[in-house]
Amino acid sequence: MTDKMPSTATARPIGWTHSGFSHRLLRYGPSVAALLYPLALAAVHGSAEALKTATLPAGAAVAGLLLVCALAFVYGVPAVSFLAIVRSKEDISARRLAHLAFAAPPTFVLLGVLAVMLGLPGGDYAAWLVMWSCALFYARQGRAMQQPPMPAPVWIRFAQGISAALIIAVFLGWHLLDHLVAVWSFDANTKVTDALRVWYRSALIQPALVALFGLQLVTGLRLLWTKIARDTDLYASVQTATGAYLAIYVMSHLNSVFVYARLIEQAAVLLRTGGCLVLEMGFGAADHVRHMLEGERDWVNVSVTNDLAGIPRVVAAERARRG
Repeated sequence: MTDKMPSTATARPIGWTHSGFSHRLLRYGPSVAALLYPLALAAVHGSAEALKTATLPAGAAVAGLLLVCALAFVYGVPAVSFLAIVRSKEDISARRLAHLAFAAPPTFVLLGVLAVMLGLPGGDYAAWLVMWSCALFYARQGRAMQQPPMPAPVWIRFAQGISAALIIAVFLGWHLLDHLVAVWSFDANTKVTDALRVWYRSALIQPALVALFGLQLVTGLRLLWTKIARDTDLYASVQTATGAYLAIYVMSHLNSVFVYARLIEQAAVLLRTGGCLVLEMGFGAADHVRHMLEGERDWVNVSVTNDLAGIPRVVAAERARRG
């Protein structure tokens, strides 16, 4: 007698093996949670509005409870996904799906930006539904055991390291120094920021930085694909999960910058002198867009207005006199 399973057992989808519920949970759980992520965000917004407008204690208590539950689900998506990453050591396809689910927040932002660029209102929700439906189909059809892929070529690792060093030397090191200066003096920080902005936006440095980030993404994703399958300990799981999140975050951030830059450029052509450009900002974007407008000669009287929660929400600028 032998305790080994027959060789044919490894060819069946993991959802039908003897391990049952725990394996199915690891394989399907992250994708299901990511699929419901937009609904959780909508629930956060709706329950927060209900809590703000509640007039009765009971209504406020219910709205507050719903808000806590919605927030728990939003933050639970990456938490559940990371658990699946750590536990799915030999199931490579499940680990890869869990990495994608861990990066659900920046992925949803990226799809939203692309939908705006393509002029497809609601297209991000449709794309999200299709993407995670395909992920669940892949999870159902996938195999629990796979051979790890071959290591990435040496030149890819070399290009990844060189591009990372150049980004640190040209941008990131100075950017962190700029933040440290703010601890010492806010006025000095403003002067350093203005000086560095000239450096970052120069005709040579800006496209070079974008190219370096692009190289980081391409080579990093190739290295990530291999590492997910070959290194499954806790430290490697933290490294690959955060790497996947950061890769998609950088893509969504660069796309957002391109959208605003293109919109500002087109508005400068279409607006007459004295015309106003008014932009509603997402969280944390107002200062960046304000700096973009202040760095252009086409705009004057740039201002930022906070919303009722005190968050910078609207950026406005006036079209300067031409010539």
